[in-house]
Amino acid sequence: MNILKVLIRFQTGRRIKEGFSIGYNIIFPILLISILGVLTRNQFGDVITSYQYYTVVMIPFCACMALITAAYAGKEEAYAKTAVRIVMAPISERQIVLSKIFSCTIVFSICNCFTFVICGFIWQLPRGIEWILICLLLVAMSFLVAAIGVLLGTGMKNFLFIKNLINLPVGLCAVAAGVFFPLGTSNPVVQGVLNLSPLTHVNRYLFAMLFDHMKSGVCILILIHVVVGVFISIFAITTFKKEEFLHGDLPGYKE
Repeated sequence: MNILKVLIRFQTGRRIKEGFSIGYNIIFPILLISILGVLTRNQFGDVITSYQYYTVVMIPFCACMALITAAYAGKEEAYAKTAVRIVMAPISERQIVLSKIFSCTIVFSICNCFTFVICGFIWQLPRGIEWILICLLLVAMSFLVAAIGVLLGTGMKNFLFIKNLINLPVGLCAVAAGVFFPLGTSNPVVQGVLNLSPLTHVNRYLFAMLFDHMKSGVCILILIHVVVGVFISIFAITTFKKEEFLHGDLPGYKE
């Protein structure tokens, strides 16, 4: 347990120093919300402003984009050609994987919650107990994203391939969920396709809670994210092999 704590502290420090999380989960969403809010401000009414809309939909999307950071964290030692130190050390597979998942979860959660609170105050989202539930959902999403990202990262050798693999489905899910522009249809087939995106349900329940005070949907989402995250973490541990951990490729990488 002491070794795990040390690893988590070390990995958390690396996540903070590299700056990916600050870029993806703080700077990027604030810039997008500001730009899209200005461009579409005349398309929204008085109940929900364009800034409020994009605050609600953009932060969960950027939380999912952290998959790339988590995938990189999964095998960054291999990319730096220093993984042999980890392999030779008296550290178990479970400790290696959990330290990466927990460190990513901590940093992602702090960044996502910070961004939501700042944007919520700036663009005056309805305040109340709902904010606490939204932060809990962002923590649960961060945990699931970290687990999936580390699983993908430790299972593949080429980071650029992983990055491209992640970008496409996350981007499609974002479009289907109305992240970049609101989508609405009365066609049941099209609506069924849009509902395939997990972000569609996240955004729907967030709006229902913030503006209609319906909290049950978000509570269910939190539970689902945590349960799925636990199962994926267990799967990542069972499939992790120290021998494979040594091999990784990131062209142009410099320590």
